[in-house]
Order: sequence, then C-alpha cells, then structure tokens
Amino acid sequence: MLQRKRSAKVNVKLLIILLVVVAGVGGGLFAARQIRRGVLAERALNAGYAAYEKQDWKGAVTNWRVYLARNPDDLDVLRKFGESLMRLRPLEVTTVTGAIWAYGRILKLDPNDAKAAEELVGLYGMIENFEEMAKVAKSWMEREPNDVRAPIWLATALNGSKKYAEARKVLEPYIQRLETLPTRHRQYVEACRQMADLVAKEAEAAGRQKPAAGTSAPSQQDQQQAQADEAPPQPTPLDWLNRAVAYEAGSGEAQIYRARFYRMRAETLEASDPNRPLFMALARQDLESAEKLSSNEVDVRCALSAEWMFHGELDRADAALQAADKLVQEGIKGRSVNANDWAVRRFSLASELAMRKGTTAQAASLADEVLASLDPNERGYRKAVLPAVIRVYAVAERASDARRCLDEYLAITKDQPGTTESTRLAAELKVLVAAAENKPYSVIDVLEPLAGNDPNSSQMLLWLGRAYGQTGQVSRAVTALEQYRRLNPRDRQIATELARLYARAGDFDKAFVAAKEAESANPLDIEARLVRIGAGISKAIGPRAVSDASSLKVLAEELASLRQQHPERVGIRVYQSIIAEALGQPEAAEQELKQAIAECPDPLRAETQLIRRYVNAQRLDEAVAVCEASCARQKDVAEPWLMLADLYAMKQDNDSARAGLQKGLESVTDVRGRKLLNTRLALLELARGDRAAGIGLLRELARDPQEIQARLLLLTSPEIQGDPNAFGTLIAELRKAEGERGLWWKLYQAALWLSGPDAVSKQIEAVNLLRDCMKTEPTWSAPVLMLAQMYVRQGDFRQAEEVYRQGLTANPSATGIAEGLLGLLVGQNRFAEAEKILRQIQNPQVEANWQVRLAVGTGDISRAINELRLKVSNDKQDAGSRIELARLTYQETRDFAQAMRYLDEAKAIQPQSRTLTAVRVSILNAEGRPQEALRVLDDYVAEYGNFEAYWLRAVYLAERGEADRAEQDYRKLTTFTETPAGYELLANFYAGAGKLDQAVTEAEAGLGLHPENVRLKRLLAQLLLSRDKPGDATRALEMIKDLPPDTSSMMLLAQQKLREGTPQSVAEAKGILEDIVKRDPTSIQAHVYLIGLAMQEGRYQTAADLAVRALESNSTNPTLLTLRARAELLLGYPPTAAQFARQALQRDPNSLDAIDVFSQASLSNQGRSLQGEARTLLDAAVRRMPSNSRLLMLRAQFHATLNQPQAAIPELEAYCRTTQGSNDIPAQVTLADLYRGRGDMAKADEVIKPLEQSHGDELIVVHARFLWLATQKRFDDLKEIGSAYVRAKNQDLGTLLRAGEILVSLEPPELKAEGIKLLEHAVSLWPTSADARLNLASAQYQMGDAAGAEKTYRELLRLRPDETRAMNDLAWILQERFQKYEEALKLANQGLAVAAKASGSTSPNLHLLDTKGTILAKMDGRLPEARKTFDEILRALTFSRSPDPRREARTNLRLGEICVKLKDAAAARQYLDEALKIDREANVLTPQDREEIVRLLEELTKQEASSV
Repeated sequence: MLQRKRSAKVNVKLLIILLVVVAGVGGGLFAARQIRRGVLAERALNAGYAAYEKQDWKGAVTNWRVYLARNPDDLDVLRKFGESLMRLRPLEVTTVTGAIWAYGRILKLDPNDAKAAEELVGLYGMIENFEEMAKVAKSWMEREPNDVRAPIWLATALNGSKKYAEARKVLEPYIQRLETLPTRHRQYVEACRQMADLVAKEAEAAGRQKPAAGTSAPSQQDQQQAQADEAPPQPTPLDWLNRAVAYEAGSGEAQIYRARFYRMRAETLEASDPNRPLFMALARQDLESAEKLSSNEVDVRCALSAEWMFHGELDRADAALQAADKLVQEGIKGRSVNANDWAVRRFSLASELAMRKGTTAQAASLADEVLASLDPNERGYRKAVLPAVIRVYAVAERASDARRCLDEYLAITKDQPGTTESTRLAAELKVLVAAAENKPYSVIDVLEPLAGNDPNSSQMLLWLGRAYGQTGQVSRAVTALEQYRRLNPRDRQIATELARLYARAGDFDKAFVAAKEAESANPLDIEARLVRIGAGISKAIGPRAVSDASSLKVLAEELASLRQQHPERVGIRVYQSIIAEALGQPEAAEQELKQAIAECPDPLRAETQLIRRYVNAQRLDEAVAVCEASCARQKDVAEPWLMLADLYAMKQDNDSARAGLQKGLESVTDVRGRKLLNTRLALLELARGDRAAGIGLLRELARDPQEIQARLLLLTSPEIQGDPNAFGTLIAELRKAEGERGLWWKLYQAALWLSGPDAVSKQIEAVNLLRDCMKTEPTWSAPVLMLAQMYVRQGDFRQAEEVYRQGLTANPSATGIAEGLLGLLVGQNRFAEAEKILRQIQNPQVEANWQVRLAVGTGDISRAINELRLKVSNDKQDAGSRIELARLTYQETRDFAQAMRYLDEAKAIQPQSRTLTAVRVSILNAEGRPQEALRVLDDYVAEYGNFEAYWLRAVYLAERGEADRAEQDYRKLTTFTETPAGYELLANFYAGAGKLDQAVTEAEAGLGLHPENVRLKRLLAQLLLSRDKPGDATRALEMIKDLPPDTSSMMLLAQQKLREGTPQSVAEAKGILEDIVKRDPTSIQAHVYLIGLAMQEGRYQTAADLAVRALESNSTNPTLLTLRARAELLLGYPPTAAQFARQALQRDPNSLDAIDVFSQASLSNQGRSLQGEARTLLDAAVRRMPSNSRLLMLRAQFHATLNQPQAAIPELEAYCRTTQGSNDIPAQVTLADLYRGRGDMAKADEVIKPLEQSHGDELIVVHARFLWLATQKRFDDLKEIGSAYVRAKNQDLGTLLRAGEILVSLEPPELKAEGIKLLEHAVSLWPTSADARLNLASAQYQMGDAAGAEKTYRELLRLRPDETRAMNDLAWILQERFQKYEEALKLANQGLAVAAKASGSTSPNLHLLDTKGTILAKMDGRLPEARKTFDEILRALTFSRSPDPRREARTNLRLGEICVKLKDAAAARQYLDEALKIDREANVLTPQDREEIVRLLEELTKQEASSV
C-alpha cells in the first residue's frame, strides 16, 4: 500500500515537469509565430507602398490588407488603403465593403478626417444604405456645422429613404444660408435640383393619397391642412431650378437641369397642347446657353450630349460628346481619369447617338471596339458595359453576338447578390436577346413571373403585351397593354396598338374608341385614323350589325379626302372597295381594287381583297389570274404564292398548287416566308394523300427547336396521335419552345393524359392545365371545349355546363362553345335556356340549324318545317335540311309524296347519305310498305357495301324479327377491321337475343384486335355481369376498375351491386345511381333503375315522384313517360296512367311497354272508356309489327281479360305455326292460357305437352301446367307442385308469387302449405324484395298464423325500415289479433311520417290513416281522435285525382259507428246516410256492411227515443 502511494507522488512530479517543458516549448513556438507574422506584415507594408507608388492599386490593396489585419490602427496606411480601393475599377461589392470598413475605421481613429467622411457618405449612397449614410452625415454636421457639403449628404440620404419632408427641412434653411454667404458654392445648384425633385415627388405622393371628396367629416389633420392651404403658395420645382440658374448664371449644370425639366414637362403634354412646343423651346434655350459656356466638366458635357439627343440635335450631341472626350483624354494622360471608366461611359452615349442617327451598324462597331478594349479578365468593366452592348447588338440584328454577351453577363453576375434593379436588368436583357432571336415565347417565359411580382413595371408589361400579340394570344396582349396604358396614360402611341388588338379580337367598339383616342393625341397619325375607319366599317357590316348606310357614307367621304392626301396608301383603297360592296355597288368595289393594284406601290392588300371577291363570286379563273400577276410582281413575298396554292386547291388542281409552292420556295428567301410555304406544302401533301411526304416536311420544319406551328400540325395528325411516344416527345419539344408559361403544350399534354391509359390518375393534372389555359387566355375555345367534353363523357353535365358558360361569358362570339352548350341544354330538354344561348351566336348558318333543332325539341314541328323550307330555298346544295324536312313533313302531315320528293332532291345532292336511306326506309315502313323499304336497303348495300349500309339493314331486319338475316349483316360488320364498332354491335345483337356466351365471345374478339377500346371493355364487363357464370363477376369488376370514372362505369358497378341482391349492396347501388343522376340528369338508365327499384319495393308513390324528377330533364323520353304511367296505374289512377302512356306513344308509337300500360289501364273499372282506344292501339301496332311475339301476347292478354279469347287466338295460332313462333315459349304458353280461358282444356293440353317434352324444366311451362290443373280442380295432381316450381329454370318472382297466392287460396290444406313453401322459396331467392315477404306474411295471416305473419313483417322492417306497407299490416295484426294498441298506434304513426317524407306531398297514406283510425276507435278515451282521423280520410278523398267510392262509403260507415258511440246522433245519421247513398250509386259495400248500417240506425232511433 505504502509503495503504491509513493509511486503516485513520483508520477505527479513527473507530470508537472512535463507540463513546464511543454509550456516552454509552446511559448517559444507562439513567440516564433508572432515574430514571423510581424516580419510578414512588414513585408506587406513595404510591398504595398511600392505598389502604391506605381499606381498598382490592386497590388497595394492586396498587401495592405495583410498588413492591416495585424495593424488596424495605422492611419496612414488606412488612408492609402481606402484611396487604393476607391481607385480600383470598376468598384465591385467587395471593394466597396472594404472601403467602407477602411473609412469607417479612419473616422473612428480621427473623427475630424473630412475626406474619410466624404468617402464614407458616398460609399453608403452607392450601396443604397441610406440609414448609415444619414448617420454619418448627421454626425459630421454636428462636428463641422459650417461644412457646406454635409447638408447635401444628409438630404440625399433622406431623399433615398423617401423621407421627403425631412429632406426639405434640411435643404430649405441650407439654401437660405448659402445665399447669404459672400462666396458662391456649387453645392447650391445641387441643393436646388434636389428641392425641385422633392417638391415634384411630394406632389405626386399627395395626388395618390388624396381621399375622395365627401367620404367623411374633416379630421383635425384635414383642418390643419386646410389652414396650410390658405398659406402663401410653396415654390414649384421650376422655381427652385430658376433660383439655381440665377444663383450661378455661368453654370452650365444648372441650365441643363432646367432644360431637362422643360423637356420632361413637354413630354407629359398632348401633341396638340400649345404649351408643348413652348416648353421644348425653353429647353433649347437653356441647352444653347449651356453649350456656349466652355465648361471643363466632363459630367456637364456628357449631360449636354444626352439632352441634345432627346431634341433630335444629333450633331450638337456629337459635338458635346467630342468635347467631353477631349477633356477626358487630357485627364487620362494626367492619370486623373481611368481610361476604362471613360470607355464604358463614352460607349453608352456614342452608341445611343449612332442608333438615333440610324446607323445601327456603326453602333455595333462601337460595341465591338469597346469589348476589344476591355481585357476579358476585367470582369467589373465588362459587367458595366455589357448591358449597353447587348442592347446595341439586339437592335442591329446581331442576335448571336447579343446572345454571347448575355451569357457572359449572366456568368459574371450569377454569384453576386441580386437586387430588384439587377433582376429587372437581367430580365430586360434576356427579353432583348429573345426578341432579336424572334423567340416571343421566351420573352413571355422571362417576363410573366416578373410582371406578376411587379405589376407596375410598365416597360415589362409593354414587352409582354407585344410578345403575346406575336404569339396570337390576343386576350392576354390586350390585358397587358391595358395595364401598361393605365400606368402610362400619356403614352398615346399605345392606343393605336391596342386598337389593332381590339380589332383582332373582334371587339370593334373598343377598337374604334382606342383609335379615336390615338387620333386626338396626334391628329396626323394616319395609322390610328385607318384603324378607326376599319373598326367603323366592321361595326356597320359585321355579322350582328344592323345595316347602317349613313355611317358608311360618312366613312366613304372621309376616305375620299384621305385618298387625296395619301394616294399611295393601298389600305384606303381597300376600305373604299369594302364600303362600295356594302352599299350595293359591286362594280365600283371591283374597280376600286383594280385601280389600287395599278396605282399603289405596294398593292398586295388590294390584290388579296380582289381575289377574295372573285372567290366569293365563284370566279376562280379570274382570281387565279390576279394571283399569278401578284406572284410575278412580288416574287420574294410568300403571301401571293400561298394564295395561289389555295386557289388551285379550290379548283381541285393539287398538282398546280404544289408546283406553285415549289416555285415560291425558289424565289422567297426570308426565313418566315419559307416556313409558311413549306408548312402549306406539307398540308397539301397530306391532303393529296401522300401522308409520308407531308409528315416528313413537318418533321423537317420541326428540327428548328423554336418552331411551334409545325409541331402543332404534327400533333393533330393520326400518325402521331396513334403513337403516344412520338406525341409525348412533340409535347416536350413544344414545352421547351414555348416555355413553362406556354399554352399549346398544356393543351396537348392534357389531351394526351385524358386519352391515355392513365386518364384516371392524371385527370386532376389535366384539368389544372386546361383551367390554367382558360384563366390565361379566357377567349380561347380549345381548352373550354376539351374540358367540357371531358365532363360530358363522364356524365358530369353540371360541371360541363359551368365550363361552357364560363367560356361563353369570356368569348360570347365563340360558336363552338355556344354549340356545345346548346347540345348540352337540348339534350336535357332545357329549350328555353337554349333559345337564350342561340341569340348570342353570330353565325347565321349555325343559328338556322339550331332553330330547327329547338323547334323539334319543343314540339313545334310547324315552325321547324318553315325554318327548313327557308333553308332549302336559300341553299340548293343542302341535302341534310331536305332529309330532315322530309322526315318532319311526313311526321306532321303524312304527306308521303311530298316527303319522297324532298328525299329525291337530297339524293341528287348526296346519294351516299345513310341518313337519307334511313329516313326513306322509316317512311316506307310507316306507310305499310315493308318490302319496298327492304329493297331500298338491299340497293343501298349493293351500291355502297360500306359499314353504314350493312348496319342500317341489320337494324331493320332485327326490328322485323328476321334474326338470321340480321345476324349475317351484323357479322359482316366485323370484317371492317379498322373500327371496333362491328364487334360491339354484333355482341349487343347476341345479348339482345339472350345469347350471352356468343356476345361475350364477340366482345373478346373485338378487344383482341382493339385492346385499348374503352367501349368494348365496358361492353364486355356488362356482358360478363349479365351472364354471371363462375368468375364472370370478379373479372368484370377488375375491368371496371380500369375504366374511366364516368357515369357508364358507375352504371356497371351499380348493376353488379343490384345483382348481388343483399340489402347492403342494393343500398349501395341506389347511392351510385343517385350520384349518376346528380352528375347527369339525362341518364335515362339510372332513372329507370331507381324507379324500377321503388316499384319492386312497392313504394309506388316514390316511384311516381322519381319519374316526375326524371321527366324534369327528359320531358319527352318515352321510357320515362311509360314508367310514370305504370306508377300511376299501380297507385290506382288508371286515367292518369293512360294519359302518360298516350304521351309516350306519341313519341314512340312502337313502345310495347307503353301499349301494355295503356291496355292495362283500360281494363280497370275506371278505365273502361279507354278500351276502344286500347284495342285500336294494339291492332295498329300488330299491323306494323306482325311478327312481334310480345305484342301478339299483349293483345291476347287484353282480349283474355275482357273474356274475349277468341278474338286473339287466330293470330297467335298463325304466329305459333311459324318457325319463329314454334320456338317462342312465351307465345306458346300464352296460346295455351287463351285456350284454357275459353274452357278448351284439350287444346290447351295439346300446346303444353310438347312444351313439357322440350322445355319441361322452364318455370313458365311449369306454371302453365299448374294453371291448367288448378282450373280443373285436379288437386291430387298438385301435391308436389311446389317442388316443381323450386326445381324449374329461369326463376321469376312475379310467377312464383302468383302461384303461391293461388295455392294458398285453394281449399286443400296441403296445397295451402305448398303455397307457403313456394312463397318462402321466393323470399330465399329475393331476400330484399318487399313484395316477396309481404305476400308471405299475408298468406300466413290468411292461414291463421298471426305469429308467423308478425315475424315476417318484423324481418321485412329490419331490412327495410321505411316499408310502409309492412308497418300498416303489422299494426293491423297487432291491434286485431293481439290487442297491442299502443305499439300498433306507434307503428301507424311512424308509417304515416315515413310516407309523407317519401312522397314529399301533403296527401296522406289512406291505408295507414284507416288503420290508425281503427286502432284509436278501440282505445279508451280516443274516440274523438279516431273521428278526426277518419275525417282526414274523407278530406283527402275529396281532393283525390281518382275517385274511390268504396273507401269513401266505408269511411262514412266508420265515422257513423264512432259518432253513435260519442252520442252525436245527428252526425252519425249524416255519415251513415252518406254511406248508403254512395252504395246505391256504386254498389261498393258488402252485405255485412249494410247490415251494420241498419243496426246502427236502429240504435240511433232508440237513443233518440229515450232522449225524448
């Protein structure tokens, strides 16, 4: 232990020794380093002095920086270091920062150093740090109050900080003080100049901030201001400049300041203002005075040169510059001026002077010289001069040199801190270079973000507006230039530019006003005057203009006067010709143009107008002659050659058109013209059918990275559209050419995404691109149409309409948008709204077409016929109008001969028209001439043999029931492999015939050839769902996921949910269907499903309400009208049902569903008066469709119900003997039922037996045998009938329910049990069907199984809580069998609430009211409520659309019973008498009811007797 401690002590001592040694060594090293630094500093000091003596300022700065790092307080070195830094050229940011440190350090060490203070103030001003500049100035003023420079420094700092009032407070007493001093100080001139500037700025600021008069009571500040206003007027800017000139009359500087003021004041005045020349004369006087003074100041001579340039005195400007140059050269020799500084400054003035003289080449040579004089390493000087050099090169059309210098400038400045001014300058230079390179999209790409950040930058707005105009973005150009004009209201020249843009946009009112404004500013501006005249002409003769001969004559007189002054102006002659044409003087118009061509030096506009006249008059040979003469006169101009090609193309002489373009390419040399000619040649090759040559030419043009038009044309070609990769590559190139803010690439990118496999995932991005296009260029139709049509395809009609209306608001004359909106509105039967839109269209042809469509849509056929007659009388070649006229004429008048005449006229114009053939066939068929109709189709197929011909005949054959021949034609359609439509039609044909396996096979075959076709994918998914074999549903759902999320895909999903059949899936299906209807109110299929579901669930009032909603958007749709009719029939209103069925048949006379509803309505007690009309309908339909089995069965059932089977049997027998009829099981069964109905059981058995042998497992055959046995009461043969129904194929709910009801009604208990078994089977197959459970519960109750019925009703209410029939029936059972009055009443009230909510009407559910009244009548103390409830039933019956005498009589009976119990004898007798009265008229009460009335009347008599 002791040994260990001692060792520790030894170690500590050793450590201490080591530390001492280390410290000593370290100290030595530190001392050595310090000595070395001192030596290095000393060397740097000496080297700095040596460099300073040689005026090597950079070397001096480098060495002294090392020295000052060790000796920062050496004043002598600091002063020389600061001086050396200030002599470095040009001054970089780091140089200025170093100088600020040096002079700041000097002032700290020697606060009295005046030079340091002056330099420090200047440096802070240079970097715009006005706060620090003011601090230094104030500090110096306090230290040296008599230094006349300090107030100028402070005022400059305050002015820079926009503290104008404070600056004035400094300068005003300062100027007064200088005026009292005996010696003159040049600072006085600068002080007056600053005061003039301050007064002007304050006045401008006050003008911007002045509040509107009368907006509020005057504040204390306002009152003080008013008092100040009453004080003597303050000196104006001119007053201060006058004082400067007066103070030092020999100062050229003061006179130049005042001259600049006069000149700038003149520039703010209109050209017609008499003060403008006065101010300019005063400015010249000052400049001449300054010129006479032999000033030795370079700044004064340079300022004088610049001002003379503004006055157009270029020789004087040159002389002043030469004088300055002479002074500088002397200074350079004396080393008082830096040669590079002057080179940069002189170039700025000299190049401007050269360009003003029009010698841009000389300016460019000066640029070459100045760049050559500056060493490439002199980055600072080159940075200073490059902006001016770039401007010169751009103006001199030396774009490549401008681009090279811009790249150099951007490389120099990329790492330097940017300011607002430097960013703006860089943008300006980029714009100048892009404009020189003719890249307007690049100009837009540069300026848009900057203009967005600084909308008040007027120069940027001007450039941007012009770039928009170059690229055809007229709306954006107008917006930018209007904004520029607001910022520069004195720039009247822009008014002419805007007027032209307004005219291009078709806004001639604005064009007229803007041009007139430009004229008022400069009455000699002939361009503005011609723009105004052109706008006036367009206003007078435009598409929507009212003929205004007087205004045209006034313009003609003005043009005649102008022509005398400017006989060489061809535009004047063209306008004279247009007016002569408008005034009905075609010969004079033509003569004007010919004379202009002969007399004007540049007659191209006149030639173009004359050619246009000849084309309109179909004088093509004369047009060609004029054009050929124009080409000969102006061989190097592209436009005449382009017109010549168009004329030959009109003459269908493509070879001559091609030769003309090639000849033009030999003569035209300018780049733009050659591009136009090559583009037209490419289009011609495409039109001639040489697609490869045309595409090749366009690809060659597209080798230019900036070429837009060729790429756009390529993007529209099928070859490119069929190649997604090539399409995408072109879009990427277009995006690069246009820049990020371009619009064309956005449009086509959206198109690519929406048409490609990623349409779903890319939809949001595509929509954003299209909306950006719409926002940026609101008048552009293309993005509006693309976006709206996308929504239409998806069934989102609300969004589509919103987009169409937005586009139409922005551009009311956009015919395409208007037609899109019209189609949308007409498709929804919103004709009144469509009429409003139609009035906005400025295209007579389009307007006429839509007038016809609207007239047809609103049912005004006479108006439509009149419109069409007007059209065909005005256009001998309008085949389409003649075809429509034939159709409507026959529809309205049945004038077969006249309709055929119209069709013959159309055939002479357009013999191949499919529509013409279809209308002819339709009319022949309606006339009862089906064989003629078929011959027309056979001839059409034989002559043309195209897809449309076979399709037309296939449809006709299928409608006639000739399935085999129709199948042949449908299969022929699949041989036209260029379209998938043949497979789609064939698959649909098989599906309609119930041949789902074949339908699936054909759809798959079509997809094999056209794997990306969405319609075939959707069809296959639908067929798979319909076929429903194992795996079909899963496969279909996978396909649906890949389909676009439109209403068609949603419909498939809804159909699958309905097939699943669970309560949850049915609810989901309803939700999907409601969503479809919300998106697309015209979706007939969705409406049909929703209405059908409501009917299936027994919610007939809901079904009727849904039908009403559907008809709001589809008022003439026969399917919806028929559904409305069926709902009314189920609600018990046969006359109303017949009315709607009749409307449906007016739209579609062959609608079997409508015929069915009408005939059923006629068979009810209330519809007997309709039976004659129903019989006529059925007979006429059978004549039109003699082979239609369903129609034959409808007529048979009609006669059977009327107990007239013999009337229907012969035709049905004849049909069943045909090949088609012998295989028609429903028709055979109907015939058997008719035999059974007339009691001919043997005949019925003869029909049923063969069916049992061939189709014994079909449900319809099992049911036919059951009815045959039940009618003969052969109950023993029916013991196992339930099992036969369960085993049968093609289970049908209605058939099972009817069979179950019949079995339950039969006497044998075992058959009743079979009936219950059958109804339970129906419930198992259709668990969500209300009808199935309601029928089962009703049957259970009839058989005395009240508990079973209660259980079934409660199960149904768990599935369908809103099922009012179940609520009513269960409430009845609860009160009738179990005396559970409270629960029963609660159910009845709940049912009434649900029914009221579902119907949305005030009419109550009478069944539930009756049940409620019955319950209340049995409850203690509730008789008054029961009476009130039954009274409500009577009130409802009073306002019912259809009388119900039985319910009315029984309700009066119930009220009589209640009033007897309430001892209200008078009321009781009144009710009972009314019941008997109704019964006498309608015989509606049962014997038991009548006995009850007698008993109640006897009781009343007893009551009355006892009361006496």
